[in-house]
Amino acid sequence: MIGGIRALALPDWGHPPMRETRKLSDRALKALKPKGKPYKAADGDGLYVEVTPAGGKLWRLKYRHGGKEKRLSFGPWPDV
Repeated sequence: MIGGIRALALPDWGHPPMRETRKLSDRALKALKPKGKPYKAADGDGLYVEVTPAGGKLWRLKYRHGGKEKRLSFGPWPDV
């Protein structure tokens, strides 16, 4: 019980919980600089910004469906 309220048990989905990450702020996104290869800056729960060598910043989500890893793209930062 938490403060007189019974806590609900979360289902076990068969995978470890996501790691806690620091959320990306506008300042942090502006500070991301291009490198020789694309790289990721995590925002949490599978959401990240991929920085391209040309300097583009794309919002993406990594998830699993049917046991296979998938990626979903939402669009460029700062438009999205």
